[in-house]
Amino acid sequence: MNMPSIEFSTTPIRCLELTYRGCDDAVAFACAKCGAIATPGMFGGGPHARAAAQKMAEEHCAQRFCRCGAKISKSQTICRECWDGDQRERDERKFGLADKFLASEYGDPVYWEGHEGSMGDGYFSNVEEVIEYCADSDLTLPTYVWACSRLPFAIDVDMILESAFEQHFEGARDMLSEESRQELQQFLQNWCQKQNIESWQTDYRRAVILEDSGGVNDNDGEGALDEGAPEE
Repeated sequence: MNMPSIEFSTTPIRCLELTYRGCDDAVAFACAKCGAIATPGMFGGGPHARAAAQKMAEEHCAQRFCRCGAKISKSQTICRECWDGDQRERDERKFGLADKFLASEYGDPVYWEGHEGSMGDGYFSNVEEVIEYCADSDLTLPTYVWACSRLPFAIDVDMILESAFEQHFEGARDMLSEESRQELQQFLQNWCQKQNIESWQTDYRRAVILEDSGGVNDNDGEGALDEGAPEE
């Protein structure tokens, strides 16, 4: 007696279709490797939701590739080399558009990404601190660092009033005159000034050029470009 031949497909199963018993239409899709489930409802249930759910299940454990062809993990969208390249391009554009100042013309705090200054992550009290930091850490002085802008301590009167009137009847806020609002605003402004609190934030509109810096910096921090960076 001849037994029927059985052929097995050599094409790997990309995902599993999940259906209700007795129903042919798939209601969900599962990754063929780990079983992670994707449903059309996860994509809003519209006309393209089924295809989106199937694609998600098919690609869940599939090997991913960066745009350059390098293998990446499923938690990544781009490889480290391409990310670093994109970051350098962004820095070039920011530097090209920024106003340039010599270190001798600037005395406020500065920002150098990837390094620890006395004012916190990346923030140095002045250019002199950056120079001392590089000398103590045996690092090459960066070509430039970013200037910083003062961020004064302030309280928004409208946010306070919105919170204060939240539990009151509708229209109660309209009963407060503009004169009373300005009176409160002036009080808050005077109070904030007495606290002597201020912060600094990076100002990417201004770059501080370090004279006699000797070229580029040590690794991945800001300041790896020269003043001739192309503008876009």
